[in-house]
Formats: sequence, C-alpha cells, structure tokens
Amino acid sequence: MILYLIAFFVIMYYFFISYGNERMCHDNKFLAVSLFVLCSIASFADMLGGYDRYIYCQFFDITADIVRSGGYAMSYANPLVNQYPSEWIYDMWNVLIAHFTQNRYMFIVITTFVIYIVLYKNFKEYFDNYPMAMLAFLGLWYFFTFTYLRQVMAACTAMIAYRYVLQRKKWKFLLCAFIAYRFHNSAIIFMPFYFLPVKKWPAKKVRNTMIFLFLIGVSGAPMLLYGLYGSASDDTGRTAAYGVDSGARTAYAIEAGLFLYYILKRYDRIKEDDTKTLVFLNSALCFCGILLAFIRSENAGRQSWYFMIGIIYILCYLSKSRTGILDSYSRQLVVILFLLYIRIINSWGYQLSPYKTFFTDSYREGDYIAEICEYDWIYERDKFYRPMISIYLENWSLWPKLNDNEKEDGSNSKEKNK
Repeated sequence: MILYLIAFFVIMYYFFISYGNERMCHDNKFLAVSLFVLCSIASFADMLGGYDRYIYCQFFDITADIVRSGGYAMSYANPLVNQYPSEWIYDMWNVLIAHFTQNRYMFIVITTFVIYIVLYKNFKEYFDNYPMAMLAFLGLWYFFTFTYLRQVMAACTAMIAYRYVLQRKKWKFLLCAFIAYRFHNSAIIFMPFYFLPVKKWPAKKVRNTMIFLFLIGVSGAPMLLYGLYGSASDDTGRTAAYGVDSGARTAYAIEAGLFLYYILKRYDRIKEDDTKTLVFLNSALCFCGILLAFIRSENAGRQSWYFMIGIIYILCYLSKSRTGILDSYSRQLVVILFLLYIRIINSWGYQLSPYKTFFTDSYREGDYIAEICEYDWIYERDKFYRPMISIYLENWSLWPKLNDNEKEDGSNSKEKNK
C-alpha cells in the first residue's frame, strides 16, 4: 500500500507546486515519466488485481501453444475464441503477441505498455493540466488497468475516437468505435456519442435529466437491456453478469452526484462556443448518467469508462483558478480523488497489497486468489520457464475462419464452460 500512496502523493505534490504555472502544468516530460512509472507498477505486478488476469493469461498461454504447434489459433478449438467469439480483435491481439513471446508475464507487459502509450498520446493531445489529469486518472481508473485488459483496451480505443468527434469525421469515429466494440462488446454504448448535439445544455435540464436517470435506474428498468442485448449478440452468458441486480449501489450515486455538483458549481465558466469543451462536457454528463441509470448493476459502472476522459477533461478545465492561486474548489477535488483512490485500495484489499513483482518466484503467502486460480504451478517455481522473447514468424493466420463443424464444436464446449 505504501507504494501506491507514494505514487499519489508525488503527483499531488507536483500538482500543488505547478498550479498556475502553465509551463509546468503542460510539461510533457512530467506526463511521460508519470505514466511510465505507473505503467511499470501495473505491468510488473505478479498477477495482482483479481481473477481476470489469470483468465486472460491462461487463454494467452493456450493460444501461444496452438500458434507454436502450427494449429489455427483463430478457431473455436481455441478456448480464447470460444469464450470471446464476437470480440475477435482481442483474440487477434493474443495471436499476434503469441508470435513474439510464450510467457504470460511478457504478454501482460506488452499489453499494458501499449495501453499506456495510447493514454500518453490522448492525454497529451486533449489535456492542458497534466497534474490534475493524472490525479483524476489515479482516482478513477488506474487500478482497473491491472486486470480488466479487454475493456481497458476498448476504452483506450474509444479515447482515440474523440479527436474525430472534434474534427467531425464520422466514418473514422465509427471505425474506432467498431474496433473498441470488437475488443469488448460493452463499447456498443459509445457508438451513439458522435451524434449527440454539441451544445451547452441548460443547468436545470441537466439536473432534471440526471434525476430522471436516477429514478429509472433505481426502478431496475435498464437492467432489461442486458438480456435483450445478450440475445441479439448471442452472448447471454457474459451479459447476464452485468444484469445481476445487486440493489442500488450507493457508490455509483455518490460518485455521480459529487461530479455533477462540481460541474454545475462552475457551469457558467463553460463557453457555449468552445466546441472542444462542449464535446467533453457531453462525455462527462454521459459518464454520470450511466452510473445513475445502471445503478442496480453489479458491473455496469465499467460501461462508463468510455466516457471517463470527459470527466478528467472537465475536472482539469474547471479546476483552473482565474487568479492563478490555488482555491478551495481545486483542493476539494484533490481530496475527493484521493478518497476514491483509497477506496479502491481498501475494497480490493489483498488483490493489490502487499505489492509483488514477477521478478521473484513463488507467490505471496496467503494469496487465496493464486491458490484458487493458478492454472500452471510451474510459473510459481520459475516465472520464466516459458521463454519471455521467442519470435515465431510462421503461421500468421490472424483472421477467423470458422466453418460449421468448428462453430458447432465451439458452441458445445461453450455450454460446458458455463
């Protein structure tokens, strides 16, 4: 836990000393170093973050074995494709990386660094206040990059699409949205974003809309959409997990309510002719609206990730003081982001702390997740028993070719997996 606190406090310190200094707030070196350090912590972690990392790693190891044996990896015979048949871009990513490494830890490192390179490019292009953006990233999203690889890659692809909303390039936006959708099907919620009117909605209308979304969210009516979508996409198993009714989640309401309060508190500062800010304002409002509309879903908060960049942008924009002196508004935002950061550390508990890298063998004593989910105990004796770098330039068959027999076999095995 100490490592995570140091990371937050170092960035927070830089935020305070750089406040009002435009050059320091927009220092590319600070942004690059901060993201590199955070990326290294996440990518070198030894299976921290929960169950999903084991699932993705097991599928990758199987895929690497299929590729190296000369088999066709984009077939339903591969459990990866069998599990994520409609998310074939993520499947293709696994097959691509399997040509360069056979080791699950290198797969995590490569994937995580690609994610953070995309984040760097987007943060550099969209934001003016890097320290506040980094604090918001830590409080809202950082720890999810440890484990939810598919959905994080989808959300990063969606971030790329925002530039095409600003440039009004519809087909490029739709291409990015489609790629995000094929990384993770939840990205379908992002596709209509391009068509939202780029305007500043009256504050009263924003409040009334959010109250309405909260009320229908509490009623549970939006939960029916998961069943309809699952049936349409032939993916009822995993969409059912999103549709599990866990009762109203107080954390969603508090998070959305706080951000709406701070947006509306300085709503008058948002100019009606500032297209860039209005696009990200729309995104921030979508973020809050999704949390409220799907307040009864156990996992639907992850659908708001496609609009996370809007919240980060608006916080950066509104936290600027007209006098250049740090004010109570910005200090309060820092406290809220710190509390959100600490909340994840505490709620995830042993999934994050104590921190351990994969550079040492074995696993943390008492790690119940490893004891349940470890599928290959040789890794615990030797993390590098599968080659970290192993270039294999044959069998470049990335595109799915599923004949009827393969699909039937895959469907049968999929039912068994359930």
